[in-house]
Amino acid sequence: MARRAKPWFRKQVGEWYVTIDGQQHRLGPDKAEAYRRFHELMTKPKTTIVTGSVAEVIERFTDWTEVNRPKSYDWYKKRIDRFYGIIAKLRVCDLRPFHIQEELDKHNWSDAYKAGCVTAVKRVFNWALEQGYIDQSPLRGLKKPDPGRREQIISQEEFDQALGHVPNQNFKDIARFVWYTGSRPEEAVKLEPRHYEKKLCRIVFPMLDSEGKRRHRIIYLCDEAKEIVERNLGNSPTLFLNTKGRSWTAYSIACTWGRIEAKTGERYWYSDDWFGSEKRKNPA
Repeated sequence: MARRAKPWFRKQVGEWYVTIDGQQHRLGPDKAEAYRRFHELMTKPKTTIVTGSVAEVIERFTDWTEVNRPKSYDWYKKRIDRFYGIIAKLRVCDLRPFHIQEELDKHNWSDAYKAGCVTAVKRVFNWALEQGYIDQSPLRGLKKPDPGRREQIISQEEFDQALGHVPNQNFKDIARFVWYTGSRPEEAVKLEPRHYEKKLCRIVFPMLDSEGKRRHRIIYLCDEAKEIVERNLGNSPTLFLNTKGRSWTAYSIACTWGRIEAKTGERYWYSDDWFGSEKRKNPA
C-alpha cells in the first residue's frame, strides 16, 4: 500500500517539503502556510502530458523549477527560450538532437554559453523522464561543447583605472571588497554587519545563507578589506548600499561595469547575457 503524502521539515534549509506522486514540492518555512499549500496541492488533479508536445513538457518543467528551484528559474528559462520558437511545435517523439545543434551553429556564442544552453534544454527532458512523463529523452545523444576555462588576469593598475570612471565611493567599496577577498558578487550583496567577526577578522555566512546550505561560508579579510567592512558597518540591512541607500544587487553591479565597458572598451565583468570568454575590446 502506497504511503500517504505528508509534509516534512528539512532542518538543513529550514523549510517544509512534501513529495506527491514522486515529485518534490517546497512549501516554505512557515508550518501553517506549508500545510495550506500542501492541501492546495492535494486538491489539484494529477498532471499528465496531454498533447505529447514539446511545448507542454517545457511548460511543466518551468512551472516545477519556479516552485522547487527558484534561484535557477531565470537561468533555465533564458536558455530554453533560445530554442522555444524552433522546437515548441514539435511532438516529443519528433524532436531530435539536430534541431538543437543546427540552432547552436547559427550563433557566434562562446563554447561556455553553448554548453549551458545544451545543459538547460537536456535538463527539461531528463526531468520529464524522471517524473514519468516520457519513456526516454529525445536529446540523450546531444553533445555539449567543452566550455573551457575563463582566464582573465587584470593588474591592480588596470583595476584602479577602471574604477576611476565611477564617481561614487559606494560602488568602489563593494568592487574592491570582491577584488581583495575573491568572494562572489552574489555574496557581497548579501553581506550584513552581523556576518562580520572582528576578533578573527573574517566574514562568516551561516549555513542557511551559504551557497548549497551545507556548511558555513568563511571569507578571511586582508587589511584593505577589513577597512572597507568596518567603514560600512553602520549600514542596514546590508553592509554595502548604493547611492540611494538601497542594497546592491548582482544586476546593478553588472550594469555599472557595463557603463565602464562603454567608456573604456574593456570588459571586466561577465554576466549570463554576455557571451565572451576572455577580456576583449568592445567591437561597437
